[in-house]
Amino acid sequence: MAKIMVVDDDTTVRDVISLLLKNEHEVVEADSLYHARELLAYERPQVILIDHKLSDGEGDELVKNDEVGDAACVLITAYNLSPENRAEMLDIGFLYVVQKPFEIKELSAIVNRSYQHWKTKTELKKCTTRGFRPESVKRLREAASVFRNMLASAHMFFF
Repeated sequence: MAKIMVVDDDTTVRDVISLLLKNEHEVVEADSLYHARELLAYERPQVILIDHKLSDGEGDELVKNDEVGDAACVLITAYNLSPENRAEMLDIGFLYVVQKPFEIKELSAIVNRSYQHWKTKTELKKCTTRGFRPESVKRLREAASVFRNMLASAHMFFF
């Protein structure tokens, strides 16, 4: 069970996403950047779903300012972003960019893949800090690279 943070100023969107995810995950909600920052001071979510435009700023600020820790982040937007803007969001650290309105199954799959990404990244980090032999770390990095490529190909499938 993953801890998922949903950051959206639209109560309906937060409620729908929380309802969708709460059977499989622990869900924490924030209605603004300010509230998200407060929660991130003591919560450690593995996946964060962040609305692009919030009442007190842009959701990508959390990722740009490296305020999300090791969490895997997904941008949710009602705006029709250009391919260049989508690429920019991916470059700053989002794993996915999801367009509103979204399909429930699609969002669920993206959350699950993002959680798997977080788990792989976390295991790799543990291995490199525990003094594993370099060849073991190299094999793990190769496996992580394959997993990232799988995520990228799945991303292309969704969009």
